Amino acid sequence: KDQDKSNATIKVQPYISKNIFLDLFKETRGWSRDIFSLARLRFFLGFIGVVGSFVIPIDAYANGSNLPEVIILGAVFALPSVFSISLRRIADANRKTGLLLGLVLIAGTLGGLVFAKSFVALLILTFCQSMAINLVIFSIGGIATEVVDSKYYGRMSGVLTGANSVGELAGPVAIGLLLDKAGSDVTFAILSILTLIIASAIAIRRNKSKTIRSYSF
Repeated sequence: KDQDKSNATIKVQPYISKNIFLDLFKETRGWSRDIFSLARLRFFLGFIGVVGSFVIPIDAYANGSNLPEVIILGAVFALPSVFSISLRRIADANRKTGLLLGLVLIAGTLGGLVFAKSFVALLILTFCQSMAINLVIFSIGGIATEVVDSKYYGRMSGVLTGANSVGELAGPVAIGLLLDKAGSDVTFAILSILTLIIASAIAIRRNKSKTIRSYSF
């Protein structure tokens, strides 16, 4: 019986793995351009969020901050979730403006990290960056309800959460390598410029297309 059970497990596992990747391929192949755009943005937010939750505390510790200060920096990054209701109202008032405003604020905080050397400055920039990231996330969530049929909201939420998680996995690796090669100031400057480029691309596309079509998966 144990042998039969083992053989069954061996047969089932490749089948499961094969179908998981096949289903994922089929799923992404049917996405519209707008769905891909929102997923890419959530990936970027997961990627860039590593700066506030991971890079800033470690960089502060490396530059002389003590352990309690590092813990406070981590707590401050999580603090804006308390203001989620207010941020959601701002995002709902004008979703695309909230999206652009949040990206510009993220770029500004990243640029500010190049010059911020005091603990107080790091606290302010960390808080503002987290607020901006949450504003963009809520704006994306609102836009998602416009670009997919209502019966697909659950799947769309799963797509965005998954993209964000992949960004959170890629961020520490990519940003960590960049920090090791170029240093923190250059890394923050590059990320700031990249964020501004993304915001500019969205603004240009927004001006070209005033209508939003409804897509299904």
